[in-house]
Amino acid sequence: MIGISLAASRRYWARRIGRQAAIIALGVIASGALVVAATERESLAFRVSLGTGYVSLALLAASLAIGPIRIAAGLRSPPSMDLRRDVGVCASLFAVAHVITGLQVHMRGAMWKYFLDPNRGPVTVVPRLDAFGLANYTGIAATALLLALVAISNDFAVRRMGVARWKRVQRWSYAAAAFVVIHSVVYQLLDRRTTPFVVAFVAIVLPTLLVQITGVRHARRSRSVGPNPVPPMDG
Repeated sequence: MIGISLAASRRYWARRIGRQAAIIALGVIASGALVVAATERESLAFRVSLGTGYVSLALLAASLAIGPIRIAAGLRSPPSMDLRRDVGVCASLFAVAHVITGLQVHMRGAMWKYFLDPNRGPVTVVPRLDAFGLANYTGIAATALLLALVAISNDFAVRRMGVARWKRVQRWSYAAAAFVVIHSVVYQLLDRRTTPFVVAFVAIVLPTLLVQITGVRHARRSRSVGPNPVPPMDG
């Protein structure tokens, strides 16, 4: 029995690691394509930041859409799903890559200027309150939330916290998504992003929002009807 259990465990982790590797490989290819396509800037750091940012956004959108799509299709959507976890983990990895490269684009390496008011001198704790500061604060907040969610995206955390509490914490992914959207919109305006990239952003965000709304409606309808509705009486 122990041998069977170990073999099953190895197959399970091989499947998950293989899936994550495939997602990361596709993400790297997509990021590379965006790096080549972003010809409006010569800075490699900018283009890599752009590519990893869009891939992270797409993967985050996919992770949020998996549950509602299953519900709309009449399938069961358990609180914890390996596919959703794997996509979310990969989204977080690309988000970290986006932050690291993005901090190299502006301010000539003076990273504190992304978050603190440079007009107050080199020694200041006054936060930036302009659009640039808003974009950076929402971006770093989204990344911090995603990393926190990755930390509990495992069976041990589910058992330790309990399914109900774990699910409540996981819902912070919606806050992370909101921060990502704000961060992206502000940078779209600040960088005067070209039309293809604006269209790509809308093509990712709008369908995800519609899927979420549809999923919520299906879930509410299922709860109102119940698992075994009683057929109405004739005449």
